[in-house]
Amino acid sequence: MTPAGLPPLEALTVAEAASILGARYDPIHAERTFGAICTDSRAIAPGQYFLALRGETHDGHRFCGAAVERGAAGLIIARDFWPADPLPDHLPILRVEDTLFAYGQLAADRRRRWGGRVLALSGSAGKTTTRRLLAAALARRFPTLEPLHNYNNLIGVPHTLLRLNADHQVAVLELGMNQPGELARLTRIADPDAALLTQIGLTHVGMFPSVDGLIDAKLDLFRNTAAGRPLVVNAGCPRTMMRMAEFSRDYPITYFLGEGPARYEVEPAVRISEVRALSPVHALPDVGYRFNLELPGGELRDLELRLFGRHHLENVAAAAALLLAGGYDPAWIADVLPEFHTEPLRGQVVRAGELTLILDCYNASPPSMLGALQSLAHLPLMGRRVLVLADMLELGAESEVAHEMLLGPLREIGPTPFFGLGTYCAHLAEMLFTEGWPASGFDEQSALVTSLRETVRPGDVVLFKGSHGFALERVAQALVPDVPILPDGH
Repeated sequence: MTPAGLPPLEALTVAEAASILGARYDPIHAERTFGAICTDSRAIAPGQYFLALRGETHDGHRFCGAAVERGAAGLIIARDFWPADPLPDHLPILRVEDTLFAYGQLAADRRRRWGGRVLALSGSAGKTTTRRLLAAALARRFPTLEPLHNYNNLIGVPHTLLRLNADHQVAVLELGMNQPGELARLTRIADPDAALLTQIGLTHVGMFPSVDGLIDAKLDLFRNTAAGRPLVVNAGCPRTMMRMAEFSRDYPITYFLGEGPARYEVEPAVRISEVRALSPVHALPDVGYRFNLELPGGELRDLELRLFGRHHLENVAAAAALLLAGGYDPAWIADVLPEFHTEPLRGQVVRAGELTLILDCYNASPPSMLGALQSLAHLPLMGRRVLVLADMLELGAESEVAHEMLLGPLREIGPTPFFGLGTYCAHLAEMLFTEGWPASGFDEQSALVTSLRETVRPGDVVLFKGSHGFALERVAQALVPDVPILPDGH
């Protein structure tokens, strides 16, 4: 278990920070205090160090002067940056090979010096819901650090770890990945005490040379977790299970399972059973499921999760399993279920007069798309189902097959109004139209909105599901302009 108290985190000196980063600097500043890090010159506070990040379209080095004017105590910049106007020599300036890499090094050092327990998770779907369930259960008992929003990449994870202080007893991290090597790097930064892989799907497969390349990259979570620390594995995920022999000798493994029988010769320590939809469903904001959670210490019966999406029950099992592997009581997960709610656009249910909207368009992967459609098919509804689907992005050569796999669950729902946005969902609309569906395909939002307005009627339940790049939340907002549904910043 996590110790009751951790030693204070002493501030670094500039010399110590430079040693961690392999940075060049003026030794005259060696003994000065190294401050907190900020990567946004607009938000810099006096005493903070501005770290200039380079992106695809913006270069933070352009704003070094603005950061100094706002009170930056020092700068971390690339060695090849030489501005037209000289930088002030009264401030410590640390020059590094790569500022993004340096950000991770500072975060890894803080995690090491903090010394508390880190629980980390990754996977193709279910990361954010699982992380929020886990953090909510721990936060009832310990000061717990978790990311703001879904900060899970090479910028977000260091941002989270650099918020650690001696009061935190445990940290819960979500690690994302959309390119080779990213998850390996994030795992080394986080140095988890226990690691969970929710599942391996085809999300972002277009960014990898092959499906096998994607699987290898996902398993970097386990490869870069220190040997002897527990791994948590979905016993219902074939792509994960087929590779677990690589890890079974050097790591203790805790298995979990959503619904259904185990297809491999393992005994899940945590599993979901006896799932029933809460019904009859008159008001979808009250939708959810009643289920049992089987644990090593016994079965928790008649738990309730009031979220749209039956696949979220697997996330409950995953969070309980990571609690168990981390040395905590997995039954703690039951405490947070009654008040747990989804984040905007992640299965969010909105009542708009006599319409019900299901906004599940923060992102879309094959597992989450299948889960949403299957959940809608099995949900006992009083009204008509209307489907607004947009393409799943970054699937590369797998795109056509991944979208055509949706035909099975779509046919289970049965002929109902279907609106497809994007190349592949528009093609689905064409195929469904030949089967007698009232289906239409679109390549831009305005025509879709016009057709949707002409189609929906009181009592309809409208599902919006697609990759975030298609911004289906804007279609939903245009459909019901008087009901605020867009998250802040949209």
